[in-house]
Amino acid sequence: DLIILDVMMPDMSGLEVCEQLRVNPATARLPIIMLSARGQVHDKVSGFKVGADDYVPKPVDPAELLARAEALLQRTAFDQAPLAYTIAVVGAKGGVGVTTVAVNVATALTTQGYSVLLAELRDHRGTAAHSLNIALAQDLGGLLAMDPSEISRKEVFRRVIRHASGLRVLAAPKDAAGYPLTALHVEVLLDALSADAEFLVLDLPAVAGEAVRLALEQANQILLVTEPESLSMTCARADLETMREWGVFDQTGLVVVSRSRSTMLLNTADVENQLGTSVFGTVPPAPEAFNEVARMKAPIVIAKPEALAAGALVELAGTLQERRPVAMKL
Repeated sequence: DLIILDVMMPDMSGLEVCEQLRVNPATARLPIIMLSARGQVHDKVSGFKVGADDYVPKPVDPAELLARAEALLQRTAFDQAPLAYTIAVVGAKGGVGVTTVAVNVATALTTQGYSVLLAELRDHRGTAAHSLNIALAQDLGGLLAMDPSEISRKEVFRRVIRHASGLRVLAAPKDAAGYPLTALHVEVLLDALSADAEFLVLDLPAVAGEAVRLALEQANQILLVTEPESLSMTCARADLETMREWGVFDQTGLVVVSRSRSTMLLNTADVENQLGTSVFGTVPPAPEAFNEVARMKAPIVIAKPEALAAGALVELAGTLQERRPVAMKL
């Protein structure tokens, strides 16, 4: 949460350590207090130049040091608080409709007048751009090829495309990127994107790996998409157990997508009882409507708003809108 750093140290000085911390995306925004016997004005200036937030000369009264630390933590917490309410969408297994949910929820929020970013955080072929009929000149693949420490906010937003609805999209690579999505990449991307929207919707791959774990830990709300059938329920149960281990279970809700009409499918109460968490939304079966909008390359909430499935996705977006804290709406 905070680093208290001496100046005179063996091998590497505190000034050099501070410089290294500031160029590493994982630590670039950590509050740093320099605490040193070197307390002349030029020493303090040197500390501030390399990125220290405060400079305290020794000896110091412990009560003063504690007060400075508390004040710095409060100030940086306010300064760094992201504007975006971040929603992570992840599937219990492949083919359950993660991108469909992410695209339509993001589009529905956009049409309600919010500033929304959709980030498809995958290092393999994504489908969000196709679903929105967006032609890509740049995508996430170009960022994955870069060292995370070299990725600037400008580089991120060079690859953000605006849809006709107003939704902004950072799309996954059209083909396999050839470079993995790392936790450091996710850290840099979320830092840039969350400061530039009211809602940030993350389209994530399976619940596995440090990159996905970091994205889930940073999310305000997690939507685990599943089907109300046996295999999907088994996978969802395993994912929820992983989320418990990662400490993100409490911010997780289920989205149940029925992709076909069958009397064998579980109802909402059965799903909640079996998985031990609440269902945030249900999307009724609409294979014909979804096939039609896939050919149209348009979100169902725009292309066929009269469909029951479209109404369910708009309702889900409304639920998420209500969960966004009042403080984040200012």
